[in-house]
Amino acid sequence: NEKGVRLANEQKIPEALPCLELAVEFHPEQKVYQKNFSQALIGAGQERYLSGDFSGAEKNLDLALQYDPNNAGAMIALSDVYYYSQQMRKAKDLLLKARKLSGDSSEIEKRLERITGDEQLEKGMKLAETEIFDIKVDKQTSLSYNIYALKQTLRKAFPEVGQNHHYYPRH
Repeated sequence: NEKGVRLANEQKIPEALPCLELAVEFHPEQKVYQKNFSQALIGAGQERYLSGDFSGAEKNLDLALQYDPNNAGAMIALSDVYYYSQQMRKAKDLLLKARKLSGDSSEIEKRLERITGDEQLEKGMKLAETEIFDIKVDKQTSLSYNIYALKQTLRKAFPEVGQNHHYYPRH
């Protein structure tokens, strides 16, 4: 545990995780070890989130909440992952839970306002889907040839953009 905490404080999260995981495995009764492991998992989740690995970030943050279920910081971080993965309901639910735990927070309130604004905006939208992309347009817009052309352009651009950025999102 001490080594893992030291490594985490030095921002060496990948090296800290196995140490902290072993501490929890050998001493599951030690709540402080669980909280330390959870904090390192949050750090790993945030690193993955910033690099665009939303799936990996979600796994780390979910696990962090298993070890420290009342960690509002982990909830906020996971809500960001859900938000950018277009899982608005999950993001909002986590933020509401975090607000109950931590009281009023401008950070939480800003995120909740953003989600509420997005929900209002999306009520006036209709959806045109492709295998990879969701195209949302104003309900007043006719889904005509312009959307068909846009779908074709996106299909053609996807492999090239993915190759240039070494990233191929699933959706």
